[in-house]
Amino acid sequence: MPFERVFLGTGSHCLHAVVEVLLDRRPPESGTWDLGGVLLLLPSSRAIRRLSDLILEEAISRDC
Repeated sequence: MPFERVFLGTGSHCLHAVVEVLLDRRPPESGTWDLGGVLLLLPSSRAIRRLSDLILEEAISRDC
């Protein structure tokens, strides 16, 4: 499977933009949000924890 680079743009916090891109490219279906085929590279363990929190918050708000 080829990798796809996505430019997040400017104007919002980058981790929030990642969540938006994930929602656009892999929307939740049937009450689940499957991110199994996604590989994200982040610069630090703090960024990984924060992105995990943001994804969890979004999934809870969408009841996934």
